[in-house]
Amino acid sequence: TPPQGAEHRAVTVDIDGAVSLAERALALDPAPSSTIGLLPEAAAIGAFNYAGRAQDAVELCRRTIATADERNQWGRAYMLGNLALSAGLVGEMDAALEAALNGMDLAERVGNPSLLAYTAFATATALAFAGDADAGAEYLTLARSIAETVHNTWILSMTSLSTNWGDIS
Repeated sequence: TPPQGAEHRAVTVDIDGAVSLAERALALDPAPSSTIGLLPEAAAIGAFNYAGRAQDAVELCRRTIATADERNQWGRAYMLGNLALSAGLVGEMDAALEAALNGMDLAERVGNPSLLAYTAFATATALAFAGDADAGAEYLTLARSIAETVHNTWILSMTSLSTNWGDIS
């Protein structure tokens, strides 16, 4: 059997295994690094959110943003998107919206369509959590249209699943 990382275990519903692997990876290199693209932090944030530990995800996002290499603008934008999603889960709506919009702004400057689609999805979700389903739906449409241009199947799947914003707020 090939080795399975935290992200794989989270999406295959081995949540405890995902959290365990994520925590072990973070312990091996506790300082965010641009060398490996913030992958341990990203996997841990996903695992924490899937495990119902969104506050841990928020804290890791904030710590990563504060200490990550300033030159890694892609990673910073991605972490802002993660913060938007995680902060929304714990009810920090102002922080979620601020992170989402800052992430989108940075993603636009980076110019990576998948990153821009992800931050648009994070903005849609933050707006929906905050009770603005109409604005959320606009950003969801934007995320989907960008994702279609680069065949980003994860964003396409997530935007397809997120069609009834009225049930979120």
